[in-house]
Formats: sequence, structure tokens, C-alpha cells
Amino acid sequence: TTNQALFAGSSSATGDWTIEVYDASLTKSTKSNGFAMTKGAGASLNGSAFFHGSYSSNYYSVFNASLTKTDLTNGCTKRTDLGAASNSSYVLFGGGYDNNNWSNVISSLDTYNSSLTKVTNPGLSEPSVSMGTASTSNYAAFYTSATKIDVFNTSLTRTVLSNSSGTIKCSSGTGFGELMLFAGGGTYSNVDAYNGSLTKISVTALSVARNLIAAKSHGGFAFFCGGGINGIGTASNAVDIYDQSLTRTTATLATARMQIGAAVVGNYVLFAGGYNGSAAINTVEAYVVN
Repeated sequence: TTNQALFAGSSSATGDWTIEVYDASLTKSTKSNGFAMTKGAGASLNGSAFFHGSYSSNYYSVFNASLTKTDLTNGCTKRTDLGAASNSSYVLFGGGYDNNNWSNVISSLDTYNSSLTKVTNPGLSEPSVSMGTASTSNYAAFYTSATKIDVFNTSLTRTVLSNSSGTIKCSSGTGFGELMLFAGGGTYSNVDAYNGSLTKISVTALSVARNLIAAKSHGGFAFFCGGGINGIGTASNAVDIYDQSLTRTTATLATARMQIGAAVVGNYVLFAGGYNGSAAINTVEAYVVN
């Protein structure tokens, strides 16, 4: 939200009802989610945080800046392993496995405006799961396959960008000013960047090829943290940081991990939880952005 960083959900079949909240002084509190979230996704719109994704529920939970919760149930699709992104007008949740059916990958989108009204949309160009996504003021983007990126503008007009760099499923993405950055996936180290004109530009590759990376931008820097090397066999502690000129520097996490949650609050970028290759972990690492 505007004033807090929120983390929700788990990868377990039973899900998790708890929202963990950090304020700008990194004081933690908890809230109750409206559903047991499993392999879900989150995105923000105009200061409110949206969460969706569950084996057992089609609910959306929306928290405003005061952490007042609203549950949305109107015609939503029950799904897991989905993607979420937003632009300045809409928040979009798309793709995933339909109703815990691993053989049924879907292309539908649930789209809401800031009044929490569900609106029609063209859907994704193809069914997809575990997508990299990016959010800017002008575009919400979904990396649907190794060759396609679906980009939705503030009128929900869909543009499909053709891509051939090799970035694939389980890539990670983040909006970075007017730029959209997508990195990694599978055993790739590529970073694909698109500007506000949807023109692809050249970016230095990641320092380590990996997938399931946490990506977040804040204060003039884009972070790509952790991930899995050779699938999910080995967790990585690599951190690749890009500044506004897209110059890359590197750092390391204190704990190697993949499938990490990422959020921002105050001057901090937070990376929470994840999987270290053998077990789930509960620690949170923070980077200070001045």
C-alpha cells in the first residue's frame, strides 16, 4: 500500500490466511487475509494492495492505505501460479492453473479499476503460468511465453510484443520508471528491456543465470535477487542491481533463496521468505535506497 509493505500466501496446499505488514520503520504487524492464499500473486493500484490465488477460493483481498480489507468475489476465476500487474488505471491478474487443474492452463484476466469494479478485457494472447510481469504507469505487462509479451495500456488495449532472446517461463519482471525489465528464466541470464514506446533496448545480462528471481524497483534502482540455478536444484544468493542508466552492479543476499516475496516501504526494498533448496525460510532482508 502507500505506507506499508505487505507479504501474503505460501506454496503449501493448505495456503496461508496471514498478511505480514511492515511499516516504514520496519515494525511488523499482521492482518487476516480473506482467503487461504496458495501460489498466488499481488499487485498495487492507487495505494491499495490486491491479492489473489488459491486452491480453495476465488476471492480477492484488497487492502487500502489504512489496511481496511475488502473482499471481492464477483465472477472471479479460481487459479494458482498466475501473474499480476497494474498500470495507472487497472490492476490485472491473469493466466495460471484453473481450479487446481494442472492440465488446464488458462488465458483469462480478472481486471479491476480503483473503484473495485470488475471490467472486461481481451485476456492474454495465450494460456500461460509462472509469468514474469511488469507494472508502469502506462502499461501492465505479462511475459506469456519465450516469444511473446502481452502489454495492456490504460485503455486495456492489448499489444503483443515479439521477443526472441530466450527469456522463458519463470522469468521475473519489474517496472522501472517508464521501462519494463524482464530477467532470467530457466537457465538464461538475459535481461529484456522495453521503453515507453515499447521498443526493445540492450541491457547487460545478469551476473548468474537463474530463474524464480525476485524483482523490484525503488528509488532509481531495479533489483533482481536470488533465484534457482538449474531449475530449483540450487538456491542463489546473487543480487543484480541496475541504475537508471542500466549500469549493473552486484551484491549478495545473506541467505541464498528462490521464490522470494518482494515489496517496498519508505527507503527500503524488502525480500522475504522463499525456499533454500531444501526448506522454506522466514527471514527478511532489506536494502536501503537513499
